[in-house]
Amino acid sequence: GVSRVYIFENRTSEEGVLLTSQRYEWVADRVRQETGNPALQDLPLEKEGFARWVEIMRNGGHLYGLVREMPASERGLLESQGILSIASVPIYLGDRWWGFIGFDDCTDERVWSDVEMEALSVVASTLSAAISRKHTEARLVQTSERLSVVLESLPIVTFTAKGDEHAEITYITGTVEEITGFRPAEFLKEPGFLMDHIHPDDRSVVRSCHLGIGSKGMCGCEFRFRAANGTYRWFSEFCRLIHGPEGSIGRIVGMWQDVTEEKRILQESNTRLQQVIQAHKLASLGEIVAGVVHEINNPNSFISYNIPLLEEIWKLCEPVVAEYAAANPGWGKRDVSYEELRNDMAEIINAFRIGADRINRVVSNLKDFARVEEGAQAKPVSVNDVIEKTLMIVGGQIRRSVSKLDLDLGGDLPQVQGHFQKLEQVMANILVNAHQAIPDKEKGWIRISTRYIQRLGSAVITIEDNGGGMTRPVIDRLFEPFFTTRRDTGGTGLGLSVSYGLIREHQGVIGALSRPGIGTRFTVFLPVKQTGGELNLRPLILPLERDLDRLDELQMEVSGIDDGFVHWFYHYEPSVERLAEYLDQHPEVDIILMTEPPSGLDPAVLLRVLRERYPLLTTVAWGGVEKDFTGPGGEKPDIYIKGPPDIRKLKGVIDGITRQRF
Repeated sequence: GVSRVYIFENRTSEEGVLLTSQRYEWVADRVRQETGNPALQDLPLEKEGFARWVEIMRNGGHLYGLVREMPASERGLLESQGILSIASVPIYLGDRWWGFIGFDDCTDERVWSDVEMEALSVVASTLSAAISRKHTEARLVQTSERLSVVLESLPIVTFTAKGDEHAEITYITGTVEEITGFRPAEFLKEPGFLMDHIHPDDRSVVRSCHLGIGSKGMCGCEFRFRAANGTYRWFSEFCRLIHGPEGSIGRIVGMWQDVTEEKRILQESNTRLQQVIQAHKLASLGEIVAGVVHEINNPNSFISYNIPLLEEIWKLCEPVVAEYAAANPGWGKRDVSYEELRNDMAEIINAFRIGADRINRVVSNLKDFARVEEGAQAKPVSVNDVIEKTLMIVGGQIRRSVSKLDLDLGGDLPQVQGHFQKLEQVMANILVNAHQAIPDKEKGWIRISTRYIQRLGSAVITIEDNGGGMTRPVIDRLFEPFFTTRRDTGGTGLGLSVSYGLIREHQGVIGALSRPGIGTRFTVFLPVKQTGGELNLRPLILPLERDLDRLDELQMEVSGIDDGFVHWFYHYEPSVERLAEYLDQHPEVDIILMTEPPSGLDPAVLLRVLRERYPLLTTVAWGGVEKDFTGPGGEKPDIYIKGPPDIRKLKGVIDGITRQRF
């Protein structure tokens, strides 16, 4: 045997000097260890007299022999360690001289044979492979740690999965817990965990994506994932298939990114875009009509002013024509009779007057549409004063055409910043539209109310009628310039578009809720403090449900980014009065959903109050038995969904309801 075995590792200093240090050592019994010897750490071989060693080992040679026969520059350090005979073999990592392995005999002057040196070379090669592998593993660990840090810090989830149709998760990063609330172990423990938490409507999309990856090599899709808190998050997934040996099924490497916020922003951006387009339409038309009004007004004024003159001329000419017709009986046979001429002239002159009046009416509306109050400053305005002043102008006309005009003006309403005449014009437009929409004047009514809603920071004006109502196509185009359903009765299609523009000018919102055959409600929201922002209002669904878990489940299934901004407000009070208070403070509600017979509320009383006070709200009953939602007087919800609870059926019903338009 030998007395000592050791391994030295080389490095190059910043100055470019080759240094070597003892890293490992094994010694026989009663042989002194040199592990702690400072002379063997960062030893500059060439400077300390071992230039021969450097030359030999750099060229792959072995260095061995008796110490007493070696150069004096080498003997000092070797003899200080008690070495009599030494053999050293270089260790290479690829083409780089990494270090060397040495064998010392401190008891005998061993003469190393060729066979022994060959064996030592094999040992050195084995060590080289082991060290190389260790270095590779260390680099892999380091790379893995760095990659892990990067992946864990990014707002994405990376994963691997089996490459078969089930795509069972085999690895997933810890960021999944931050995004979904579920620990990585939960995805690995249950094979179906992922698919169970994907929205039912999206599961087929994800399955198709994973099934198609075999032919395409990659796939991408978007889906909703139910997080631990019960809400759905939108994920964007991208996967790539990594093939196994010889084309066998490999594994899927993929990533998820939470794009819920992007989805919300996109939807809001689309809504804002439509609002901007509408505003630009109004602005562009305003510029156009300002010039058109002038061109139309001048010739029409000439016509209007000359109609009375034409009437006077005809009055003077008519007796002469009559006398001539009497003296010449055959005149009428040749062309036109006197009676026909007399009647036609009266109709023609009257048609001139009607046509000119209609042109004047259009021109007046166009002037309002294009009018800009240059330099006018917004002032504090009382909403109640606007209503009362408007009724002084159009109230008489309205009262003659409806049987009932209810006025409920809230007390102590804060003033809004705005322009009195512009708001007055809006109210007049809405009120005139309301009374024109009522077919049966004897049964017709209009309700006007004002109130302050603190949560919106806005004064709210509501004008409701029991006229013919509007269909969804009409509601969708309600505020478009020149869109009207009363073209044949003189409608110009400018009243509501002008009103829309004026309310936007006040940073407010105007909403319309209508049901054919029942009536229409216009709601104007005017912020008390104008901050430069806009009210963000959307139609709301109000479920009457006490079980919060059931509400959460219902919201998860139906509410979503792509559901038309449906928001669910949880509210349950066993009192019709409290429910009415809630509805008064939430005019955005347009659907009431009863998921079970409302405990503590008499269905008959509830439905009767809703019919009387909120006839435009759609009541939907879902679940239970239909008779449980029916009052003794036959009161029923507007819609009852038969059969067991079916989310798709509920969504279809909601999609078919004409929602409130803001």
